[in-house]
Amino acid sequence: MHWKAIMQTISKRVYRIEASRPSIPNPQAEKALTAIIECLDGLALRKSSGDPNVQEEIKLINQLLRAQLTTNK
Repeated sequence: MHWKAIMQTISKRVYRIEASRPSIPNPQAEKALTAIIECLDGLALRKSSGDPNVQEEIKLINQLLRAQLTTNK
């Protein structure tokens, strides 16, 4: 094999390895995700306990999260 072909093969392998490597998590994003999951878990617990007011809160949280997703696109 010619040295250029060898270098191209190595470059392709390195690129594939780098592409498959997980990204470094953002600590602020991790905290935000944890807070969202805790909130949703709390709502689920309240709903399973029969809280009559929780459904309205679930709808409001849903609207808030959807608005954030469309804003951040």
